[in-house]
Amino acid sequence: MKKFIMLILAISLATILAACGDKSDSAKKDEEQKTEQEEQADQNKGVEISEDEKVKEDKIVVSVNDTEVKGKKYNTIYEQTKNLLNQYGQDISDKAMIKEQTLNTIIGQELLNQEAKKQDMKLEEYVMKQIEGIEVKDQEVKDAYDKIKGQNKEIPKLKEIEGQLKESLKQQKGNQKLQKKIDELKKDAEIKNMI
Repeated sequence: MKKFIMLILAISLATILAACGDKSDSAKKDEEQKTEQEEQADQNKGVEISEDEKVKEDKIVVSVNDTEVKGKKYNTIYEQTKNLLNQYGQDISDKAMIKEQTLNTIIGQELLNQEAKKQDMKLEEYVMKQIEGIEVKDQEVKDAYDKIKGQNKEIPKLKEIEGQLKESLKQQKGNQKLQKKIDELKKDAEIKNMI
Protein backbone atom coordinates (compact mmCIF):
# COMPACT_ATOMS: atom_id res chain seq x y z
CA MET A 1 0.00 0.00 0.00
CA LYS A 2 2.85 2.39 0.85
CA LYS A 3 4.45 1.75 -2.56
CA PHE A 4 1.13 2.51 -4.26
CA ILE A 5 0.73 5.78 -2.34
CA MET A 6 4.27 6.81 -3.29
CA LEU A 7 3.51 5.94 -6.91
CA ILE A 8 0.40 8.12 -6.82
CA LEU A 9 2.42 10.96 -5.27
CA ALA A 10 5.05 10.57 -7.97
CA ILE A 11 2.40 10.62 -10.69
CA SER A 12 0.83 13.71 -9.19
CA LEU A 13 4.16 15.51 -9.00
CA ALA A 14 5.09 14.49 -12.53
CA THR A 15 1.79 15.76 -13.84
CA ILE A 16 2.02 18.99 -11.89
CA LEU A 17 5.57 19.62 -13.03
CA ALA A 18 4.55 18.84 -16.61
CA ALA A 19 2.07 21.69 -16.33
CA CYS A 20 4.78 24.01 -15.12
CA GLY A 21 6.39 26.12 -17.74
CA ASP A 22 6.24 29.36 -19.60
CA LYS A 23 2.81 29.76 -21.13
CA SER A 24 3.76 32.93 -23.00
CA ASP A 25 5.22 31.00 -25.91
CA SER A 26 2.12 28.92 -26.52
CA ALA A 27 2.81 28.01 -30.16
CA LYS A 28 6.19 26.51 -29.28
CA LYS A 29 4.71 24.81 -26.25
CA ASP A 30 1.83 23.36 -28.29
CA GLU A 31 4.29 21.95 -30.82
CA GLU A 32 6.47 20.45 -28.08
CA GLN A 33 3.39 19.05 -26.36
CA LYS A 34 2.21 17.41 -29.59
CA THR A 35 5.63 15.82 -30.04
CA GLU A 36 5.65 14.60 -26.41
CA GLN A 37 2.12 13.23 -26.77
CA GLU A 38 3.07 11.41 -29.98
CA GLU A 39 6.13 9.90 -28.28
CA GLN A 40 4.05 8.92 -25.26
CA ALA A 41 1.38 7.41 -27.52
CA ASP A 42 4.05 5.29 -29.21
CA GLN A 43 5.24 4.04 -25.82
CA ASN A 44 1.72 3.26 -24.59
CA LYS A 45 0.02 1.72 -27.59
CA GLY A 46 -1.58 -0.94 -25.38
CA VAL A 47 -3.40 1.61 -23.19
CA GLU A 48 -6.67 2.79 -24.63
CA ILE A 49 -9.08 5.35 -23.26
CA SER A 50 -12.66 4.31 -23.91
CA GLU A 51 -15.40 6.82 -24.71
CA ASP A 52 -17.04 6.25 -21.31
CA GLU A 53 -13.77 7.28 -19.62
CA LYS A 54 -13.69 10.61 -21.47
CA VAL A 55 -15.58 13.77 -20.56
CA LYS A 56 -16.88 16.30 -23.06
CA GLU A 57 -14.14 18.88 -23.58
CA ASP A 58 -16.32 21.85 -22.60
CA LYS A 59 -17.93 20.17 -19.56
CA ILE A 60 -16.89 21.55 -16.18
CA VAL A 61 -15.40 18.69 -14.17
CA VAL A 62 -14.33 20.50 -11.01
CA SER A 63 -14.38 23.97 -9.52
CA VAL A 64 -11.48 24.99 -7.28
CA ASN A 65 -12.05 28.30 -5.50
CA ASP A 66 -14.31 29.45 -8.34
CA THR A 67 -11.81 28.43 -11.03
CA GLU A 68 -13.50 25.96 -13.36
CA VAL A 69 -11.55 23.11 -14.92
CA LYS A 70 -13.02 21.60 -18.06
CA GLY A 71 -13.07 18.18 -19.65
CA LYS A 72 -10.27 18.91 -22.10
CA LYS A 73 -7.75 19.20 -19.26
CA TYR A 74 -9.36 16.27 -17.41
CA ASN A 75 -9.06 14.00 -20.45
CA THR A 76 -5.38 14.86 -20.90
CA ILE A 77 -4.50 14.23 -17.26
CA TYR A 78 -6.68 11.09 -17.16
CA GLU A 79 -4.72 9.66 -20.08
CA GLN A 80 -1.37 10.60 -18.50
CA THR A 81 -2.42 9.03 -15.20
CA LYS A 82 -3.61 5.82 -16.83
CA ASN A 83 -0.42 5.55 -18.90
CA LEU A 84 1.82 6.13 -15.87
CA LEU A 85 -0.07 3.56 -13.81
CA ASN A 86 0.31 1.09 -16.67
CA GLN A 87 4.05 1.81 -16.96
CA TYR A 88 4.47 1.06 -13.25
CA GLY A 89 2.57 -2.20 -13.58
CA GLN A 90 -0.53 -1.06 -11.69
CA ASP A 91 -4.08 -2.26 -12.38
CA ILE A 92 -5.68 0.09 -14.91
CA SER A 93 -9.06 -1.63 -15.01
CA ASP A 94 -10.32 0.33 -11.98
CA LYS A 95 -11.71 3.36 -13.81
CA ALA A 96 -13.10 4.89 -10.60
CA MET A 97 -9.63 4.89 -9.03
CA ILE A 98 -8.09 6.49 -12.14
CA LYS A 99 -10.88 9.10 -12.19
CA GLU A 100 -10.31 9.89 -8.50
CA GLN A 101 -6.55 10.19 -8.97
CA THR A 102 -7.07 12.41 -12.02
CA LEU A 103 -9.37 14.74 -10.09
CA ASN A 104 -6.94 14.83 -7.15
CA THR A 105 -4.11 15.73 -9.52
CA ILE A 106 -6.16 18.49 -11.17
CA ILE A 107 -7.22 19.88 -7.79
CA GLY A 108 -3.66 19.80 -6.45
CA GLN A 109 -2.33 21.41 -9.60
CA GLU A 110 -4.94 24.17 -9.49
CA LEU A 111 -4.40 24.85 -5.78
CA LEU A 112 -0.64 25.15 -6.29
CA ASN A 113 -1.18 27.37 -9.32
CA GLN A 114 -3.50 29.67 -7.36
CA GLU A 115 -1.05 29.84 -4.45
CA ALA A 116 1.80 30.63 -6.85
CA LYS A 117 -0.21 33.48 -8.36
CA LYS A 118 -0.93 34.87 -4.88
CA GLN A 119 2.80 35.02 -4.31
CA ASP A 120 3.38 36.53 -7.77
CA MET A 121 5.32 33.47 -8.93
CA LYS A 122 5.10 31.04 -11.82
CA LEU A 123 3.93 27.56 -10.89
CA GLU A 124 7.29 25.95 -11.64
CA GLU A 125 9.12 28.53 -9.52
CA TYR A 126 6.66 28.01 -6.65
CA VAL A 127 6.95 24.21 -6.78
CA MET A 128 10.74 24.37 -6.84
CA LYS A 129 10.69 26.73 -3.85
CA GLN A 130 8.51 24.26 -1.95
CA ILE A 131 10.88 21.35 -2.48
CA GLU A 132 14.24 23.15 -2.30
CA GLY A 133 16.63 22.33 0.47
CA ILE A 134 15.61 18.69 0.77
CA GLU A 135 18.53 16.60 1.93
CA VAL A 136 19.02 12.87 2.14
CA LYS A 137 21.42 11.55 4.76
CA ASP A 138 23.87 8.74 4.02
CA GLN A 139 22.15 6.56 6.62
CA GLU A 140 18.82 6.99 4.81
CA VAL A 141 20.45 5.80 1.59
CA LYS A 142 21.99 2.81 3.37
CA ASP A 143 18.66 1.92 5.01
CA ALA A 144 16.83 2.13 1.68
CA TYR A 145 19.53 0.00 0.03
CA ASP A 146 19.28 -2.63 2.77
CA LYS A 147 15.51 -2.74 2.36
CA ILE A 148 15.77 -3.18 -1.41
CA LYS A 149 18.51 -5.79 -0.99
CA GLY A 150 16.25 -7.72 1.38
CA GLN A 151 13.62 -7.90 -1.36
CA ASN A 152 16.00 -8.46 -4.28
CA LYS A 153 19.26 -10.35 -3.80
CA GLU A 154 20.49 -9.49 -7.32
CA ILE A 155 21.08 -5.80 -6.74
CA PRO A 156 24.28 -3.93 -7.63
CA LYS A 157 26.60 -2.81 -4.86
CA LEU A 158 25.61 0.33 -2.96
CA LYS A 159 28.49 2.35 -4.45
CA GLU A 160 27.17 1.63 -7.97
CA ILE A 161 23.64 2.92 -7.33
CA GLU A 162 24.16 5.31 -4.42
CA GLY A 163 23.64 8.48 -6.50
CA GLN A 164 20.52 7.13 -8.17
CA LEU A 165 19.11 5.91 -4.86
CA LYS A 166 19.85 9.24 -3.17
CA GLU A 167 18.09 11.13 -5.98
CA SER A 168 15.11 8.78 -5.75
CA LEU A 169 14.83 9.36 -2.00
CA LYS A 170 15.12 13.11 -2.54
CA GLN A 171 12.28 12.98 -5.07
CA GLN A 172 10.22 10.87 -2.67
CA LYS A 173 10.71 13.45 0.11
CA GLY A 174 9.84 16.23 -2.34
CA ASN A 175 6.63 14.43 -3.31
CA GLN A 176 5.67 14.07 0.34
CA LYS A 177 6.41 17.73 1.09
CA LEU A 178 4.43 18.89 -1.93
CA GLN A 179 1.50 16.64 -1.04
CA LYS A 180 1.52 18.05 2.50
CA LYS A 181 1.30 21.58 1.05
CA ILE A 182 -1.60 20.53 -1.21
CA ASP A 183 -3.38 19.01 1.80
CA GLU A 184 -2.96 22.30 3.71
CA LEU A 185 -4.33 24.30 0.78
CA LYS A 186 -7.31 21.92 0.46
CA LYS A 187 -8.41 22.71 4.02
CA ASP A 188 -9.24 26.30 3.11
CA ALA A 189 -10.33 25.65 -0.47
CA GLU A 190 -13.82 25.49 -1.91
CA ILE A 191 -13.82 22.44 -4.17
CA LYS A 192 -16.83 21.16 -6.10
CA ASN A 193 -16.59 17.97 -8.13
CA MET A 194 -18.99 18.12 -11.06
CA ILE A 195 -18.54 14.59 -12.41
